[in-house]
Amino acid sequence: MIKNQELVYLLLLSFGLSGVPALADSIKGGVETNDVIQTPQQSYVPSYGAPKMIGVPVPVQHPLKPKEAPLKPKPKPKPIVPIQGAVTQVAPPPPLKASAAVSAPVTEGVLPPQFLGRWQVMGSRSGVEAQPQFQKGIDGIFAASTANTWTIQGSPQQGYMLSTDSGVSTPLTVVSQGNQAILKYQHPIRNTVAQEALVMQMTPGGVQFDGLERITIVKQGEPPRAKVTYKLIGHRQ
Repeated sequence: MIKNQELVYLLLLSFGLSGVPALADSIKGGVETNDVIQTPQQSYVPSYGAPKMIGVPVPVQHPLKPKEAPLKPKPKPKPIVPIQGAVTQVAPPPPLKASAAVSAPVTEGVLPPQFLGRWQVMGSRSGVEAQPQFQKGIDGIFAASTANTWTIQGSPQQGYMLSTDSGVSTPLTVVSQGNQAILKYQHPIRNTVAQEALVMQMTPGGVQFDGLERITIVKQGEPPRAKVTYKLIGHRQ
C-alpha cells in the first residue's frame, strides 16, 4: 500500500514542480501528512510543440482543354448520275428476234418452192384512190370482196406464170426473201392496163399465206386513174 509521503512525492513529480528533492526531505523529517504544503506560486505555462507548417493541398489545375467543336454531319454521298448524251449518239443494237425474212438474202428471179401450186385466194377491198371522173366505175370493176383460184408454176430457168380462174394468165416478175415473195405482173382491162403487185407472207408449214394486193389502173399518156388495195388470204388446194 502506498504511504502518504510517497503519494505526495508522486503527485509533485507528475506536475513537474521545482524543489521536489527538498520537499521530499522535509517530508522525511517528520512533517505531518495532514499539514498544508505551501509551495511557491508559479505560473503554469503549458508547453506546446514547435509550430509546424501544415501543407494545404493546392488543387491541381489541369490545363484548359480547348472547347471541342461540334461534330459536323458527314456529307451525304452524291448520287451517281449516268453520263448523258452518249446513248443518244449510238444507235441501239438490232433486236434479237430477227425473222427469217430479214436474215435471208434477197433473191431476184427465184421463187421458193413453197409458193408454187394451186391456191384458193380470198380478198377484201381495203382502200380506193381514184380520180373524180372514175370513182363511179370503181365498184363495177373492183368488187368489195373476191374469191379466186390461183395457179403459180415455173422455174428460175423457164420463168414463172400466174393463171387464175377469171381468165388471167401472165408472166411474173419475182423477188423473194425467205418466207416472203413479191410478185409483179400486168394485164389489160378494157382500154387500160392493170399493174398489180402481190406481197405474200408464207406461214409455217407452207399451207397458207397472208398477202396484200395493190392494183393500179393506168392508160398510156395519162396519170393513174385509180389505185385499189386488197387484203388476201390464200389456202393451198
